[in-house]
Amino acid sequence: MQDSVILDLKKSRYFKNISDDSLQKFLDLTKVRQFKKGETALSQNQENKNIFILMKGIFSVKVDGEFIYNLSRNGDLFGEISVISGQPSTATIEAVEDSEVVVISAKRLKTITDDYSHELHHIFYKWISQILSEKLNLTTQKAKRFEKINEQLNIDLEAARRVQQEILSSNLVLIPNFPLTVKCQFADLLGGDFYGVMEVDEGVYGILIGDVSGHGTQASLLAVSMVSYFANFSRGNFSSKTTISQINDLCQALMLGKSFSTVFYGIYDARTSELTYSYGGHHPSFILRENKVIQLPPTRGLPLGMFSSSRAKFEESTFSLKKSDRLILFTDALFECFSPKKEMLGMEGLVDLFENNSAQSSENLVNAIYDYENDFCEGNFQDDFTLMIFDQN
Repeated sequence: MQDSVILDLKKSRYFKNISDDSLQKFLDLTKVRQFKKGETALSQNQENKNIFILMKGIFSVKVDGEFIYNLSRNGDLFGEISVISGQPSTATIEAVEDSEVVVISAKRLKTITDDYSHELHHIFYKWISQILSEKLNLTTQKAKRFEKINEQLNIDLEAARRVQQEILSSNLVLIPNFPLTVKCQFADLLGGDFYGVMEVDEGVYGILIGDVSGHGTQASLLAVSMVSYFANFSRGNFSSKTTISQINDLCQALMLGKSFSTVFYGIYDARTSELTYSYGGHHPSFILRENKVIQLPPTRGLPLGMFSSSRAKFEESTFSLKKSDRLILFTDALFECFSPKKEMLGMEGLVDLFENNSAQSSENLVNAIYDYENDFCEGNFQDDFTLMIFDQN
């Protein structure tokens, strides 16, 4: 029975690149259920604790009794919005014909999402983000023809925002004696900033921050893709230059010259406290040492997605961190922060902020920087705010 289910799942665009072994382990957490024609799988405004994967048949999606679209492709998903948000179902899902689905409960799903080391953890978030992306695009198209769909769009966007934040936070491996404090606040519902900490090898970690051009759905999907790329390509790769070059080549195909991404990527060796790093068009990062800001020397390299790696000419450099140093990574909203009078804080103003608040703990320092800038721009950030501070113990 499960062999046939695996074969059916492999026909889906969402599961075709997932190994049979991983699919088998995923199916061990699920059950198969049949729905007769006219039977309701989900009812709008009612509690739901399951995610459904369509195997055979067709289901209609209705909001306030109005038909929105049909789910008919193998691997189509429903019920994920209410499970992720913890809110009642946003639509009624009804079988148009006799249909079959794979069902995974929220309780079972929690065993994957709460355990970073779970082998299905990354697969799940990649899968769910791809499906939500398609649903957002579909919802956007329908919104042009149905005024009522705008409310549904906002619900989906909010769910996508939660998923994006969850994906970012789930890609933060804890580094011994190098704890991280991070704050990320999107200017819109969805953001183009991304960050991550991933294990390269035992005692060696990749540290990432970046900013995709633009805002909204496209930028957020590209940002999630960037995190996924670095998580995959960083494993066992001890050269920041090589990693960033490989991902740049992927970005050229992904972004098609219409977008780009600035990136800082470093490889931190916890045994030597050395940071080998590369810039991809990103502004300089800081080291806060003895209450003074030191600029981490820049390396050559253009934003990712613009040119081939041979033209982007990425380089790498190494910096030795001392005890009590703090590594500060951030996106451009921190210095491109404007007052209502169009006065920009600027890089010098940002340096002063860090030095004047350097006696505070990293958690308090992050909050102090954000609060000051929020007051400075009167809550009107023009771009996503992301700040990471690592403490060298």
